[in-house]
Amino acid sequence: MKIYFLYNVIEGPFGGANQFFKMLKRYLGEKGVVTESPEEADIIVFNSHSFGGGKGGVFSKVLALRKSYPEKLFVHRVDGPVNMYRGKKRLGIDREIYRINALVSDATVFQSYWSKKENKRRGMADHEYEVVIVNAPDPDIFYPGNDASTALDSGRIRIIATSWSHHEGKGFDIYRFLDEHLDYGRYEMTFIGNSPVSFKHIRMIPPLESRVLAQKLRESDMFITASKNDPCSNALLEALHSGLPAVVRSSGGHPELIGKGGEVFTDTTDVLAVIDRVAHHISDYRSHIAVSSMEEVGSRYLAFFECVVQEARPRVLPPVAIFFLSLRYGVFRYIRILKSIYRRMLKKVSSVL
Repeated sequence: MKIYFLYNVIEGPFGGANQFFKMLKRYLGEKGVVTESPEEADIIVFNSHSFGGGKGGVFSKVLALRKSYPEKLFVHRVDGPVNMYRGKKRLGIDREIYRINALVSDATVFQSYWSKKENKRRGMADHEYEVVIVNAPDPDIFYPGNDASTALDSGRIRIIATSWSHHEGKGFDIYRFLDEHLDYGRYEMTFIGNSPVSFKHIRMIPPLESRVLAQKLRESDMFITASKNDPCSNALLEALHSGLPAVVRSSGGHPELIGKGGEVFTDTTDVLAVIDRVAHHISDYRSHIAVSSMEEVGSRYLAFFECVVQEARPRVLPPVAIFFLSLRYGVFRYIRILKSIYRRMLKKVSSVL
């Protein structure tokens, strides 16, 4: 069995999907089942609407591969629902995800039970071959520190939040609130990543390379994420794997990821109380952190791929469907090119003015 990933992995700090695919490709590569040629592959894996490197247009590439290799099996790793965390203006992406999943993919991987439930509730059709597999970070980078002590005995409790995306849905409403209302005599808070706002009291650090980020996590006492409708937050998993109890918004896949290794909050009305609750029992929460290792996650992917190869049959896409989908994605690509040209021209005009 050989597996081809339709994804451009980017080295250095980048989004959660990129970091996970980097690890999954490495794990499966060590098993000798990864190929860089779709022609040699038994399975072609693609990731929802993203092609990697911050580029869209994956569906047109998936369709092109399906046309070229009708005998291959296609596995779709699903994100979202995208419109739930990027707003209703991105509703069209979910429709395209559901369409391509129904017409092209032979099997589907969801990142959390919440993501599976919500996508199905919004119209994604059932697949005969489906599985829920959470993500996992690099175990050589994200691991607990040797010193399990906290700042409780000697100083302020160190809270940390991270986010590659600066989208408002990543929880900046809560971070603004904490910037104004957290007790900075007892706590200190650091935000690492990209933010649409500046803070008065929260220390801000730009995105860091994974090893440096992991060290910052191990130097902290508690992690917080306030993102909304996040299916399987890599930032949260990196913190849990680094031994940090977590305070998470009761949204998306957060509650199922933390288990007993943290607490959930609803909004600004209870976030301070939940932080205090975890701060009083950090060692207890830390001892209850239970996360799947990359070995476990990778082996589940491998077992699922083997099942698909042994039992599934490639979908037959009618020529009329290929024609109309090719036309559709060709129009989308043309529109993206026009938008890109417009943005570049606008930037040049702005620089002149």
